Amino acid sequence: AELAPPLISRRRDTGVPVVVEGLDDMLVNLASCCEPIPGDPIEGFVTVGRGVSVHRSDCTNINYLREQHERMVDVAWDPAQIDSYSIWIEVEALDRTLLLRDVTAVISDTGGNITASSTVTGRDRVAVLRYEVELSDRSQLPRMLADIRGVDGVFSAKRIPQPQ
Repeated sequence: AELAPPLISRRRDTGVPVVVEGLDDMLVNLASCCEPIPGDPIEGFVTVGRGVSVHRSDCTNINYLREQHERMVDVAWDPAQIDSYSIWIEVEALDRTLLLRDVTAVISDTGGNITASSTVTGRDRVAVLRYEVELSDRSQLPRMLADIRGVDGVFSAKRIPQPQ
């Protein structure tokens, strides 16, 4: 039986902690449509001129790309390169005194580090809070979102693509 080629990490990248099976020195990008984070199930697609695009396995775009099966490649998260990662979350809540303090306290208490934020409150007193949060472990995310939903006045808390 022939041995499968080992996972080889390419060195020419933008800090993406992904290894591509059987390909060395390959440019790798995380797809902006689904923004996979370490721990998400992922699949790779060889693009024309831009290396391998890494998508979450549940991405709506990967279903179309799978039809070109000859351009699909096996990819995996490289634990040696993962120490933390950033995601964006959006919180919608009824604006009130101390809302920001309560939401940011939950983020900090669950191990998140806020690296960027924006808040807008409409005439209807609904506040939309967006945070870029750095996490060290993917398992922190579901608990963080659940805890934020438990804050008084919060309607929703979800992961969103990076705002443009």
